[in-house]
Amino acid sequence: MGESLRDMIINVPDLDSELFHSDKWGVDILVCEMDCGHRSEFWLSVDAGNGEIDPKKFVPLLVIATCCNPETKKPIFKASDFDALNGKNGEEMQRLAMAAKRINGFLEDKEAKNG
Repeated sequence: MGESLRDMIINVPDLDSELFHSDKWGVDILVCEMDCGHRSEFWLSVDAGNGEIDPKKFVPLLVIATCCNPETKKPIFKASDFDALNGKNGEEMQRLAMAAKRINGFLEDKEAKNG
């Protein structure tokens, strides 16, 4: 007897990832799509308290939530790395955040076209 539709949906691997190369840092980073639970936690963490996104939190928290070691598939950063990530090169952090936004479907049409 075959799998039920429920089992098929629950068991199918459906989270995408892409390799990001940073010339500036000389490393490859696996940028991973968040599952539903982590996605909800992420949006709560970047809320400025009024339903708006806090721009000071968005990029470093997105990097923390989505960046994994390509070899182990484990997260690279912890929440405690927030200040250290805010001190990194802004252009490179933005490039990494754009990859994370793309893989997680956070880009609006205009951003997606301009990459």
